[in-house]
Amino acid sequence: GTSSDEDERPSSRSGSGMGADWNPVVRSIGAFIGIAFAIRKLPWQSTLQVSLTLALVNPVLWYLIDRSKPGFLLSTVVGLTGTAVLLGVNPEIVPPPATPSPRASTATATHDILGVDGMITNETIGVGTWIASVLFCSCVCFGNIGRRLAMGRSKRSSITIQ
Repeated sequence: GTSSDEDERPSSRSGSGMGADWNPVVRSIGAFIGIAFAIRKLPWQSTLQVSLTLALVNPVLWYLIDRSKPGFLLSTVVGLTGTAVLLGVNPEIVPPPATPSPRASTATATHDILGVDGMITNETIGVGTWIASVLFCSCVCFGNIGRRLAMGRSKRSSITIQ
């Protein structure tokens, strides 16, 4: 009676533990896909509006999925460094969206921030913020998946060592 109960506990524990370990992974994938879908389907007035909204969502996403200081710092460094590299290599990597009306295009053309021959505009800042936000979100989501995979591998290796 008791030996069969002992034999069943570890297998049922490992099965339920694995499901509990992968819940944050499923949430992070769902959040990543949901954010991408919302950005594509909602009507936005400008690239800057989309980018700032995404930038404000990123800390909330980090809090819901990761909540670790090293995860936040790494995601921030990856986002900022990746943006600098991508914009340094090819500033036109993400073209701004086509403006629907001539009035909107003249409004964005006159909003140069530094006035350096149109180099830094609201659209340029929007594209840079968007790239940084996507890299931050990707790092949080896929870092969480990688951490779960690494934890699963270390659990398997500790079982085979014993």
